[in-house]
Amino acid sequence: MQKFKHEKITGGITMGKTMFTAKEAVTEYFQGTISYWKLLDDFKKGKIPGSRVGSRRIIFRKEALDNWMESMENESMPPSKPKHIYEKVNRF
Repeated sequence: MQKFKHEKITGGITMGKTMFTAKEAVTEYFQGTISYWKLLDDFKKGKIPGSRVGSRRIIFRKEALDNWMESMENESMPPSKPKHIYEKVNRF
């Protein structure tokens, strides 16, 4: 019988873990910020990267989730407005 070592948790994310099941992704990666059903729904819609293993299990790679999170953060940032050289001047 093989014994599994317990991995250290730092900052809420399991260190050294590279793949998550849907339940692990919700609790360990997203730290409960999204629900299990929202994760599955977004996976089915192609919004969150993952791989189906067999007919029921879905696996999420940490690297893919990191990249997805970074792209979502970049999309949510408001674009910086370039300063127009002919801005309206306030006159007294």
